[in-house]
Amino acid sequence: MKDHFIKILAVMGLLLCAGCTRQRQTAGKNNPADRGTVKEESAMEIMIQDEHDTTVRFVLFSSPAAKSFYEQLPLRVNVEDYSDNEKIFHPLKELETQDTPQAVASSGTLAYYKPWNNIVLFYENGQPSDTLYALGEAVSGKDNIKWLQGMINITKYKNNTVSKKQKVKEEQQRVKAHIGTKTFTLSLHDSESARAFLKRFPMTVTMQEPNGNELFAYMDENLPTDAQRATKIHTGDVKLFGRDCPMLFYKDFATAYSYTSLGKVDDAEALAQAWKVGNKEVIFTY
Repeated sequence: MKDHFIKILAVMGLLLCAGCTRQRQTAGKNNPADRGTVKEESAMEIMIQDEHDTTVRFVLFSSPAAKSFYEQLPLRVNVEDYSDNEKIFHPLKELETQDTPQAVASSGTLAYYKPWNNIVLFYENGQPSDTLYALGEAVSGKDNIKWLQGMINITKYKNNTVSKKQKVKEEQQRVKAHIGTKTFTLSLHDSESARAFLKRFPMTVTMQEPNGNELFAYMDENLPTDAQRATKIHTGDVKLFGRDCPMLFYKDFATAYSYTSLGKVDDAEALAQAWKVGNKEVIFTY
């Protein structure tokens, strides 16, 4: 009888252990830590590029306004200058701003100004507003925001869309301008006009500076043009006036002339001083 009772207790113990084991296994299946790392939602990144290949890449925040903008892509719209610190354009339809945080109007910020249904790209710090909502921030090409002009293409960006061939081509479009002892880097567009300009390198020209805001020279040959009327010249613009006059601008100013955009020059504010020291000669090289 005693042996029989002990056997019953042993069987009950085994059943209890089995139940405990099943309970731990079930809990394990419901524990995300036991299923590996949970994949995070892919970041929303966009690329903005104008017809001169000026490019800026933004990462969007996870907000209703940013998501409703992302869903409208791709877009082709006209970008405009507004004030002296931002570019603006209009989305196809108004964005959802409920539960979207207000934007900090700092350089590189992408924001939505609800009263005018404007999307704003800040290249300098701006004023705060209760109706300015955060969309994202620039992660590449922030300094290019101020150079965007005309029609722009806004697309969803994927990391694998930039080929090695394209990266090599971008590197080849970076050239040098030697003025005296100082060397400036120019980033030329991938355009017919810029490629024709590049074919003249190496090239030495004597540049003039009559207006206190630009350097220019006349070449012996004409270049192909794609002139567009400008409303404002930005510091660092490299443009072609007419068919044979390349210009390097080192100050911002308003204008009504038409130019063919060739690219941009870094550290443009130092051009004038280098030109005065360097006997007015500029040597363009690869």
